[in-house]
Amino acid sequence: MISLLTFFMTPQNFGQRIGLVVSTLMAASAFHLSLLSGLPPTGYLTLADRMMLIVYIIFLFTSPSPST
Repeated sequence: MISLLTFFMTPQNFGQRIGLVVSTLMAASAFHLSLLSGLPPTGYLTLADRMMLIVYIIFLFTSPSPST
């Protein structure tokens, strides 16, 4: 939810936008790694894996570009 705040920030705040996206991406990936360490290895996607894929797709759309 925090990374979605980049849609409400002006393009002049590019540094803040990139910092917000990078910090939330690092937190999400650390959470994903800790989540995977608590589950046994499986050959299929679990619900947690599917939710994290959705989170990573949201990060793809919220990553700012300097031209916007």
